[in-house]
Amino acid sequence: MSRKLFLTIVILIFFLQVKAQKRIVHFIKDSVYREQLEKDFEKQKKLVSESSDEIHKVFSGNLTLEEKEGLEFLYAYMPLSDLADYKGSFFLEQVRMSLLARETFKWGQTIPDDVFRHFVLPYRVNNENLDSSRTVFFYELKDRIINLSMHDAALEVNHWCHEKVSYRSTDSRTSAPLSTVKTAYGRCGEESTFTVTALRAVGIPARQVYTPRWAHCDDNHAWVEVWIDGNWHFLGACEPEPDLDIAWFAGPVLRAMLCNTTVYGNYISQDEILKSSEIYTQINLIENYAPSKKLFVKAVDKDSIPLEDANIEFQLYNYAEFYPLARKNTDKNGLAYLTTGLGDLLIWASWGNKFGFQKVTVEKTDMAIIIIDRTAPESDSINFTLVPPIQRQPKIPDEKGKKENEKRLQNEDKIRNDYESTFIDSLSACRLADELKLNRDSVYLYLKQSRGNWKELSEFIKTGSSLNKVYMYQILANISQKDLRDTPSTILLEHLKNSDSKFVTDQKIPLDIFYKYVLTPRISGELLSEYKLFFKEKFGTNVINKTRQDPTLLVKYVSENIGINSAANYSRNPLTPVGTHRLKTSDPASRDIYFVAIARSFGIPAQIDPATKLPEYFYNNQWTEVYFETNNNITLPKTELIIDVDTSAINFKPIYYSHFTIARYAEGVYRSLDYEESTVFSRFPASLMLDTGKYMIVTGIRLKDGSVNTKLVFFKLTEGTKKTIQLHFIQKEEMPESFGTISLNYSFKKIENKKTESLSSFTNGKGVIIGWLDPDREPTKHTMIDFKLLHEDFEKWNGGIIFFLPKNKKAAAVNLKNFEGLPSQCIFGVDKNNILNIAEKNLKHKFNKTYPVFLVITKEGNILYYSSGYKIGRGEEIVKTLKFLK
Repeated sequence: MSRKLFLTIVILIFFLQVKAQKRIVHFIKDSVYREQLEKDFEKQKKLVSESSDEIHKVFSGNLTLEEKEGLEFLYAYMPLSDLADYKGSFFLEQVRMSLLARETFKWGQTIPDDVFRHFVLPYRVNNENLDSSRTVFFYELKDRIINLSMHDAALEVNHWCHEKVSYRSTDSRTSAPLSTVKTAYGRCGEESTFTVTALRAVGIPARQVYTPRWAHCDDNHAWVEVWIDGNWHFLGACEPEPDLDIAWFAGPVLRAMLCNTTVYGNYISQDEILKSSEIYTQINLIENYAPSKKLFVKAVDKDSIPLEDANIEFQLYNYAEFYPLARKNTDKNGLAYLTTGLGDLLIWASWGNKFGFQKVTVEKTDMAIIIIDRTAPESDSINFTLVPPIQRQPKIPDEKGKKENEKRLQNEDKIRNDYESTFIDSLSACRLADELKLNRDSVYLYLKQSRGNWKELSEFIKTGSSLNKVYMYQILANISQKDLRDTPSTILLEHLKNSDSKFVTDQKIPLDIFYKYVLTPRISGELLSEYKLFFKEKFGTNVINKTRQDPTLLVKYVSENIGINSAANYSRNPLTPVGTHRLKTSDPASRDIYFVAIARSFGIPAQIDPATKLPEYFYNNQWTEVYFETNNNITLPKTELIIDVDTSAINFKPIYYSHFTIARYAEGVYRSLDYEESTVFSRFPASLMLDTGKYMIVTGIRLKDGSVNTKLVFFKLTEGTKKTIQLHFIQKEEMPESFGTISLNYSFKKIENKKTESLSSFTNGKGVIIGWLDPDREPTKHTMIDFKLLHEDFEKWNGGIIFFLPKNKKAAAVNLKNFEGLPSQCIFGVDKNNILNIAEKNLKHKFNKTYPVFLVITKEGNILYYSSGYKIGRGEEIVKTLKFLK
């Protein structure tokens, strides 16, 4: 060997050794935190001892020190659902991809260890179902942003997200990011979950921020914060703007009472902590968004002695209930506090089985003293008016880059629309139906609703119809639209093949009970999964037959074999039934799903009651409630409650969770019963069979400024006694004064036929509603939903409704059929004469292009109503105004 070659080899070996030594680095560089992590990791392993083999398996592989510590961090702080339902290889992939992102992008080495640990590495954002999106997104985005700055990369990722997903309201189950992409739309919680996942995939720290409830309207909202060069900035998920800290919600969030985020792991925060545990931390971010202050609460007994560890709920009126924005416990001096916005709250304090409450105007109150001396009354009522924070004007962003951004948005809409055009069309669906000798309309309806999941659903329809056509149809009819969009055919087929009707037949149980409560895989808010064959094989024929004859055996089995840890599953994402069985530990909601799943697997009809949230099984022709918490299968006596309506103050049918709610009392607080999807209040008087006990009915009317006149009615239900409660609403309605005038002779161009028309042509002797829309943005979509839901009211009025679309979006909006189901008199046009500018001058009010903008104008040209921007309930406000346009 030559001397030169020898030296080359020596140098090469030296550099390889140096490189290897450099790789031996800690992921957790803080030795104190690392020591705590090791303790938390060991504690978590003990919690899941039943599934510790999976943990041991992944850690026994060839791991670097960084990978080992990153994996320990994930395992130490993950919720039960993730421990139960995902393999170690999945979490190892999350660690390796996050480390790869840090090495790939130039900003990776600039991120502090604690920021990377809590806001890049975590695979979970909120309560979504998990998938391999981090890997998919990394490789799709890498080349697109590799040469950008961190700031520009964050903006570019959001543009990419907009290419994939737009806003549309969906149900409360949060779909996995890849499922959201497959569907091409999602609600704000899904959009923000998807966007945070995409940002973390490329090594940009990100978190989801919520206002759990707005103070000025019945809704909530979620958005995204990104950490850029040492500071957190906000952006609207899947709603790209020219720069950070610009979003349509910049105005509404100035009226927020609380903004928060949940941080994965044991997190040391400089912000106010709302909730903390060993595995997660929820922090208060309201001071970053809205005028706010610390509101102190002191809890005392009837003798003014401070009460330690009293439960304080800072409740906000929303959806016709008093929603607890935050819960705190008092210290030894009886004190607790919340940093909150400057509107009104109801402070509810409880200690044991006693409580006290007080309405508080935060701006005028430094400390509220609550005397806890009440017990739930058998008959009482009280009225409140609650006022939200005042409306404030957000900073108007620089117009720089806006036109270029609008062009990009149009192109991104086209990219998304092109993808949606690959979904199955009516012709192909009808061909499939004809081939299988199925009803064309039914097949097309389900396949259309399945969106990007149509191939999976087609496979289920093909195979399912050959096995049992009736069962196939019943499964499709009894799952949700979101289930149609993200469920693999194998899961649906598993339930079709393993749903036993023998017990139902022997017991002469109606077929519709079998279809809804045995055959269907949908139980509560969980992701659909396979479980029936698993439980049949695990328990065996002998146990199944005994349980069919005595379902209390199943209640006993679940009580004795499933441990409960209410805090450990903080994500609120339910464990799968199989995951609960393997882990032998769950939260109460997952335990209840587990019970129902086993019962259905055995052929016993079972459900979780949507109002009481209690599991029930059907036996001897009656539903029996299961009370696991008392370990005693006792059914409380029922009594009938009749709900009627005092129509003297209203001219509409009250809607549950919009105008009223019913809450049951337990342990010092009232909690609303869930009748959101029930038809019981489709007409009044309405009859309910409820457990005996103490209740509260809340009624409320939200006014134009966002304030609410509410009435609380307390009552008791006694066994054998029918109770009638009349809903009373406090509403003061007077003929509104004209805010200004506008000539109805102004003309515009109809989109349909490009014909020039005057406003006066569409009043029909009543007046006209004019709306300037931005069809791509969430505020407009919310209002369009209002118009669809209230189309009967608008059609009954029969005046004109004109929607103006931006010139650059008119074609796309109409072609996408975003406005199907609107009142029949609606027309679309382009405001060629800038009527909006004229309205601003006459109203002496600038809308500052915060779309949508709405005016209600009499046939004489008087403007009786105007509003702009984000506003839930706008449709109802407009309907109330129409009574004055005759």
